[in-house]
Amino acid sequence: MKTFKRHLTHLLSLPLALLLLLLALLPFGVLYLLSGLMYFLLWQVAGYRKKVVLSNLEKAFPEKDPKERIKIARGFYRHLSHLIMEAMGLMAAPAATMRRRVKLDEESRGLMDAYHREGRSAIMILGHYGNWEWMGAGFNLANPGQLVAGYRPLRNKVFDRLIFRTRMRFYEQLIPSKQLARKMVAMNAGGQPAVFALLADQWPPPDTAFWIPFMGRETPFFTGPEKLARKLGHPVLFCSIRKQRRGHYLINVQVITEDPKSLPPQEITRRYAALLEQEIRRAPQFWLWSHRRWKREKAEVRDER
Repeated sequence: MKTFKRHLTHLLSLPLALLLLLLALLPFGVLYLLSGLMYFLLWQVAGYRKKVVLSNLEKAFPEKDPKERIKIARGFYRHLSHLIMEAMGLMAAPAATMRRRVKLDEESRGLMDAYHREGRSAIMILGHYGNWEWMGAGFNLANPGQLVAGYRPLRNKVFDRLIFRTRMRFYEQLIPSKQLARKMVAMNAGGQPAVFALLADQWPPPDTAFWIPFMGRETPFFTGPEKLARKLGHPVLFCSIRKQRRGHYLINVQVITEDPKSLPPQEITRRYAALLEQEIRRAPQFWLWSHRRWKREKAEVRDER
């Protein structure tokens, strides 16, 4: 029965996947018109994760009055609507179009050129801020080196292949997240330099996480990026994709540390959390507030041990 349901789900997914491919052929101007309808559906009709969004905003900005938090929430849903259409547009957008829409700033371009010339690898940590789906296009179209990123395969094979092929238009390598650490170790041993991009602001297993002050709360963070940096000795970078205006982003890359082994435990993660918080506070509507980022408190986890 489970096999039948799985095959049926995949079969029913095909018409929707075809529709998405057809929509991807539309000009971005038309996609942004459709984003207005998407915003109305997400915010007014479906109320997609509205309780989660408003709860997260209350926890992050207790000093703001409810009207201010509602304004940020509306901005987030408008941005989310743009992201959905931009993800579809990425399926068919020419490289020239993406070069105009997402760019590395000059300082970041110089930094990446230096790493490439010197044959050095680095671990680049980012969050769900701006447009992380477009980061690969902007980075790879401007950077001469190799960017390797992890991804989480979807259960639905139809959409998994669709998203994978979309991302692979601008990546040389996309590695399943569970295999990424092994790949990094192998490439390091084989003398293959690369920049490894890791999204690191999701909810981790709380009992093994680093608990770091973030947005005024003790928040669990993945230990993997820091542990890999210490093991491999790779410099650690922070990447932010800053929205300039609708459909246009500027990528900024900063050095967290050139020598991860010289820092005390958790310091790399603390610096990452501080830089991400700085970006969020600068323009909070561009972070993914629909994540259940504070679904449990540190005290709850401690009591369970």
